[in-house]
Amino acid sequence: MQTNSKQYRQPRLLSYLTLLLGLVVSLGSTSCSNDDDVMEIFVGGGKTWKLTYISRDGSNQWYDFWGSNESARKASEAAMEKEENFVLNFEGGTTGNTIGGAMNGRGIKTAFNGNWNVGADRQLTITLQNNPSETDPLAKAFVNGLKGVTRYEGDTDNLYLFYTDGQNTMRMSFHVQK
Repeated sequence: MQTNSKQYRQPRLLSYLTLLLGLVVSLGSTSCSNDDDVMEIFVGGGKTWKLTYISRDGSNQWYDFWGSNESARKASEAAMEKEENFVLNFEGGTTGNTIGGAMNGRGIKTAFNGNWNVGADRQLTITLQNNPSETDPLAKAFVNGLKGVTRYEGDTDNLYLFYTDGQNTMRMSFHVQK
């Protein structure tokens, strides 16, 4: 009995291609983008997050915490330029379904520490263990915003923390400090 080897190769090749396609689809649907990796976003590489600006949600313009006080605005801007001001550092890990850990930071004149915890749907809770006291309008907004954070968005290069201030949803924007 003679067999045509071509007949047997074609179904085997089709099976391999089907298996390969299934593997590719499976890997593509289970991979995680860098904006979903909570630990990489907050902690990855021991990064320090530096405040870029605070705005109303949906805007990229500074919120006016100073009113018409131009000297207070300039003092805040000068303080922002200092590397050690308006920064956050996160440490932590994952235990069961809990993601979080310790954090620390600094406004202008007060360093602080506390804890952070991420829940479902990017909910974020920050609890400050000491009561930072700031007099600068921007530093006050920074500390009060951290106390009231409700959620986050971002990736490994940009972090956005949202809080409510009266009727406004506010967004603190951070970048990784170089």
